[in-house]
Amino acid sequence: MIRIVPLFFMATLITCGGTVNTIVKPAVIKDYYLFSLKDAISPPLKSDDPLIKILIDYYRTSFYTIYAAENAPSTIKVGNHTLPPWPKASYKTYIHATELNRQILDMIVAVHEMHHAYEGKYRYLLMDKFGLSMTGMYQYEYYAIDETLGILVPHGKTFPARELTNFIPSELRTSFFKIYIAPSSDNQATQNTGIFGLLGEYSAFFQDASFSFALFDYFNGLNNPNEKDWQTFLWGISTVHESYSQFRFWILSYLLYAKKEHPSVYEDILSNSGFKYAFSEIDKRFTALIVSMNKVMEKTGAAVSKLKYKFSYQGEKVLLINTFYTISMKDYNKLTPELNRPEYKEMLAKLYSY
Repeated sequence: MIRIVPLFFMATLITCGGTVNTIVKPAVIKDYYLFSLKDAISPPLKSDDPLIKILIDYYRTSFYTIYAAENAPSTIKVGNHTLPPWPKASYKTYIHATELNRQILDMIVAVHEMHHAYEGKYRYLLMDKFGLSMTGMYQYEYYAIDETLGILVPHGKTFPARELTNFIPSELRTSFFKIYIAPSSDNQATQNTGIFGLLGEYSAFFQDASFSFALFDYFNGLNNPNEKDWQTFLWGISTVHESYSQFRFWILSYLLYAKKEHPSVYEDILSNSGFKYAFSEIDKRFTALIVSMNKVMEKTGAAVSKLKYKFSYQGEKVLLINTFYTISMKDYNKLTPELNRPEYKEMLAKLYSY
């Protein structure tokens, strides 16, 4: 399918702080809409808040999305339809520690949750700005890849993710299975929006993983980084393989199951070029992050050796001075052989074909 890119300018979507810009209606409307948050808002690139300053200096994507989520209007209209008031979003909701390094670990959670808040609010703000009508709750989904690329995708046919229960063997029911697949909760997006919710989680986990990796430059740039600093970095990146492998496996499993049990849903998803574009952008970037792990460990070892600290990395085990840390790869190692099976590779190729 030919990808149609709408032409549009900058959007007036928030009114608090920074520079307010304007939007015109897209010149072309087809399957999906592209949006640049960086072109729509101009937040101040200075802050006395040490956590926000880290985002500004080392992971600006989340700086933009958090700012946008916190400053979005509480009352949102889509055409003549007014949505119920949104609760005020703040990254500080997720910061529980008092010591900076512990707050940085809390910030990884905040990046994830505030990414959901941003995507959720801007889905409706963009529907309104692009002149799209609202006749149901889930007409469109919004996936923010970075501060320059967001994709508003039409919501197609779906079914709850818990239908995968009998499709996924018990030995492949990994650590997040009960939360996102089954029994899960009816409030989970993976249940009420199916594969669209799975991609939303994949998107948010990609963002917190990207921030975790970006923290290398932050800690390496400190005047006197110590064991606690590098310990914080290792903790931050310790589970990225697990979220990557699980959501990748579930999205592809969802399609394999749909092909057999819900062929109309399957065809609807594979004809949704916006969904496939969003998935491929998230997946290729998340994959590159995972592939870079060995290089990141080499850089960490070089940085730590300058401090005369003992450091080694092999598989899941990292030795820092006299303490071993674990890079959790249990689910990754379990699911990788499945993802290498021909049917999974073929389905992945279909999602990359948009």
